[in-house]
Amino acid sequence: MKKIIIIALLTGLILIGCFSPYAGEEGSITISFGGSSRAAAWPDGPVNSILLYIEHHITLKGPSGTITRTVKGGTTVRFSVAPGVWEVTVEDTCYGLPFAESEPTTVDIKAGQNEPARIVMKPSEITFHTANNSDWSNTVGPIFTGTGNHCLILTGNITTGPNSIGANLTIIGNGHSITLSDPGSLFTVNGTLTIRDLHLKGQGAGVTNTASLVTVSGEFTMESGSISGNTGGGGVYVNGPSATFIMNSGTISENSATTGGGVFVNGGGTFNMNDGTISKNNATTGSGGGVGTSGSGTTFTMNGGSISGNTTGNVGGGVYVGIYTTFTMKSGSISGNTADSSTVGNGNGGGMYVIGTFDLYGGSISGNTAIYNSTTPPGVDMGGGGVNVAGGTFTMYGGLISGNAAIFNISQTGRGGGVLVSDGSFTMSKGEISGNKADLGKSYYLSSNGNVNIGGSTHPNGFAEEDNIIIP
Repeated sequence: MKKIIIIALLTGLILIGCFSPYAGEEGSITISFGGSSRAAAWPDGPVNSILLYIEHHITLKGPSGTITRTVKGGTTVRFSVAPGVWEVTVEDTCYGLPFAESEPTTVDIKAGQNEPARIVMKPSEITFHTANNSDWSNTVGPIFTGTGNHCLILTGNITTGPNSIGANLTIIGNGHSITLSDPGSLFTVNGTLTIRDLHLKGQGAGVTNTASLVTVSGEFTMESGSISGNTGGGGVYVNGPSATFIMNSGTISENSATTGGGVFVNGGGTFNMNDGTISKNNATTGSGGGVGTSGSGTTFTMNGGSISGNTTGNVGGGVYVGIYTTFTMKSGSISGNTADSSTVGNGNGGGMYVIGTFDLYGGSISGNTAIYNSTTPPGVDMGGGGVNVAGGTFTMYGGLISGNAAIFNISQTGRGGGVLVSDGSFTMSKGEISGNKADLGKSYYLSSNGNVNIGGSTHPNGFAEEDNIIIP
């Protein structure tokens, strides 16, 4: 195990400089972050390798104002300054996380002289570690099962069985991967997990794993990287009222599950998607190729990113909004998803299938397709290239629904290219529905069991006469 022994900082890390003449009216301050004094402060050695990842943020305050500079670990830096008393502070970070910080110290600078800044560093509350495949099991055991705040920096690819995380942990992948070797969840998150530049991989398309690659009952944040290749259990499973998944960037792709091939949020869990991509996932026999929600109190908020190219043989190629759940879309795109009846027999809601509550404020739902291939005549609830409202509530405050299609093959009639309301309600106060395709209702189709209100006016059953609806 390579653990950074930052306790040595408590005894005082002295940053030294040399005395030398300096011409002119100015003086200078020298700070050294390397050399024998650094090694003496951390005698066990591994810290010297971690210096590659450390940044020193230096602030000087004195007679001529404030000077700031950021330098890499192991660097010596010299500042030319006006004579007088200067206050020096240093804050060390590792991948943006606090590593150590100093108390302010003062240096009295004389004209033409160079003085060292002697600074005592105090460690942060985060303990830093490095790991590769050979020392993975020895390193992660006390981290995952313990408490406290930890940062794990990977120096190579890892292959491992399931792991359970109870601590507060950040994993910096440096572009490396962690691949699941045995059935189960690669990570079961009971504490807090953040991943950056890390690729989590399942066992591949040829191996069925009924567990999701990441199971969350605590808090999981994805800053960058990818989650892919888990067949049977999907990418991320967010379960329970205390479970939260925050996606700030990265890609979730090529996973499959019965419901929620990419992400499944259940039992009052929370999913906030701020950016990133959920693509090429599949809901095999259930709902929600990209994202599925289920259970009272479950929420999904989309502030950005894209949900694209996902598939299902049932309902909700991109997103399935289950009963008693809420999906709020403020930005981003849901595009190129497909619900195809060829495998299961439904093919409803190419972009979305709504039984719960869907509020659309911005973003776009475009290029999605609902396909009905059965020789059995479809019911009035079949279709909805963009959105199929089947008992829930869809309120459109803005955004765009365009280029979607409801395709019924074998001489059937496609309904609701943009929106199909088979049950429940659709209210549109702002936004645009345009350029969608269907035999009946290019913009929307309303069955006898639902209701539609466009711009304050209630519309009758059947298909809209307007192919395009724009409310500024």
